[in-house]
Amino acid sequence: MIRRAKKTDAPQVAELIYIILDEMDIPMLKAHAKPKVLEFIVRAFKGEASRFSYNNIWVKEIESHAVGMAVVYHGADAGRLDRELSGIIRDTFSLSEDIILDKEAEEEEFYIDSLCVMPEFRGRGIGTELLKSVQAEARDRGLTCLSINVELNNTRAQRLYKGMGYLTEKEIEIAGHSYFHMIKML
Repeated sequence: MIRRAKKTDAPQVAELIYIILDEMDIPMLKAHAKPKVLEFIVRAFKGEASRFSYNNIWVKEIESHAVGMAVVYHGADAGRLDRELSGIIRDTFSLSEDIILDKEAEEEEFYIDSLCVMPEFRGRGIGTELLKSVQAEARDRGLTCLSINVELNNTRAQRLYKGMGYLTEKEIEIAGHSYFHMIKML
């Protein structure tokens, strides 16, 4: 079953988001042990207004466990969501000021910020199911453009997105890494 996330999904979704953030090799996060990074993710998830809020997450549930998730929001909301996330980062990691997050989506896009499936459940079509659910949500909202960013060397994900109709629009940089910005018109 694919459904909207609930606050009680925090531990499982935090592990999925951690997988993504760990792979991004972000120096500030690498400077902290996994429990501290998970604390940050859970705080953001349980909050109402950051990009990692449960309000922006769909989960794939199998036997009462969230085994996959998609973080999705409208590009027009990204600035507000990122300001909130920046404050949570500042407070969790005792920084003296907010950090500035890279722009990842255009204002007219329904943006898939993160998509992750637990390693032991990969290859079963869960990513495709999540993408189809997000696409249906976009249509229900009357939106016409979906977007996602994928690392240049992640050919498996690129094949999935291309197979679902996404086209590479441009190359962008996020947290010091290069990504293809892919879009799909509905």
